[in-house]
Amino acid sequence: MRAVEIANLIALNRSAEVPAKMENLIEALESQKADFKVDWSFAGTRNFISQSDQFATKRAWLLGLFAAMGGENRDAIIKNLRALKTE
Repeated sequence: MRAVEIANLIALNRSAEVPAKMENLIEALESQKADFKVDWSFAGTRNFISQSDQFATKRAWLLGLFAAMGGENRDAIIKNLRALKTE
């Protein structure tokens, strides 16, 4: 749900809050077991982002965020999220 919150902040033109929320997401993931995996595919969310003009300027970044959440384990997810932060 934290990833969805980040997308909502972008939709509401509150992108300044995203870095702190990304850090909160990473911290929450760091407290999970090494074999942690997100079972939610976010397919509907990704589809909406792909089609909505509201997300046009941040579309690629947001799709990367949800792709990162599909990582094979905690460390893969965190690595991909950290890579997103630097873009």
